[in-house]
Amino acid sequence: MDLTDPAITDNNYRHVLDMLREQKEQLEFAAELSGLGHWSLDLVDQSLFWSDQIHRIHGTDPSSFKPDVETAIGFYHEDDLPLIQQYVEMAIETGGGFEQVARLKRADGEIRDVHVIATTRQNADGETISVFGVFRDVTEEKRREAALHNTLEELRRSNEELNRFSYVCSHDMKEPVRMIESMANLLINPAFAGNEEQRNILLSRISTNTNRLASIIDGLLAYSRIDAKVEMKVVDLGKLATELKQDFVNVPDEKNICIEIGELPSLHGAEVHFTQLLQNLVGNALKFHEGSACHVKLTSRMQEAGVFVLVEDNGPGVPEDAREEIFNFFSRLKRRDEVEGTGLGLSIVRRIVAQYEGKIRCVSSSLGGAGFEIWFPEKVLADG
Repeated sequence: MDLTDPAITDNNYRHVLDMLREQKEQLEFAAELSGLGHWSLDLVDQSLFWSDQIHRIHGTDPSSFKPDVETAIGFYHEDDLPLIQQYVEMAIETGGGFEQVARLKRADGEIRDVHVIATTRQNADGETISVFGVFRDVTEEKRREAALHNTLEELRRSNEELNRFSYVCSHDMKEPVRMIESMANLLINPAFAGNEEQRNILLSRISTNTNRLASIIDGLLAYSRIDAKVEMKVVDLGKLATELKQDFVNVPDEKNICIEIGELPSLHGAEVHFTQLLQNLVGNALKFHEGSACHVKLTSRMQEAGVFVLVEDNGPGVPEDAREEIFNFFSRLKRRDEVEGTGLGLSIVRRIVAQYEGKIRCVSSSLGGAGFEIWFPEKVLADG
């Protein structure tokens, strides 16, 4: 419609302007709802136009901020800027378009992810005279995608863990059951009826395997209950370690036990979890110690993103090639006839640490044995 046509009256002219204004407002409203903005670059006079939605994405005020090519390009993250410049230059040179997801640094400094689609327009001679594009903030979409990916990865890992859990449970629980059944059958064998010594030996072995089976069941119950709803409160690890120390050093034992407790943090969580954690780590140190004097040291160190808790001993240590394996279900460095236990202790410890979004690894100890370094994020700290 040619608004300069003399046939158009003032009323018609105002009506057309109102219609155009309304359509523009509707377009901007639709753009705001969809999150889609549009821009155009005139290569003849190097003028750049941003829609209101483009300004919103960049965090700029359309009434005061007038974009140009240099400032517009400068909004891109420095690591993504060369690629965007390359795409724009190639589009202008070839007369094609491009599509890219890149990081944008808004006027307020916030980093956002944006999806850019651009096309070009040529004159009669085939020269590119303008670039037109649409722009959309996809930050939340990428976050949801990342969260979904993490969930799927966690589900995959959980399924693998469940399969391994089922297998080792079946294997380790079948063995004592098989032994109990075998020895029970021997007990009812008439050949053993009059041999009191042999019967006592069999009864003792049945009792040993029954206790072992009960220990496995208790360990599995402890492992499965870690995710259960428990009371959350501030737990002073130093005080908790001191209480546990008394339990360990007061047990009659031929070992000379020294448990050294340094400065430990207060954490927000379930006391039962941190009790299990320290009991298993200190208990392992005492259990696997081979010398006459057992030394266990508990320390911590703060860092900006959280806190490290370190439990060290002067025992035989853990070979480097076994430092990840020992956290698996029923993993044991020694035979059952050498050291008592189910092999579930470190699996329980790792799951507790994971419950608080922490990490644990086995390291060399300053005391010459094994060390377990546990990292808890800042949000778990009582004053975090």
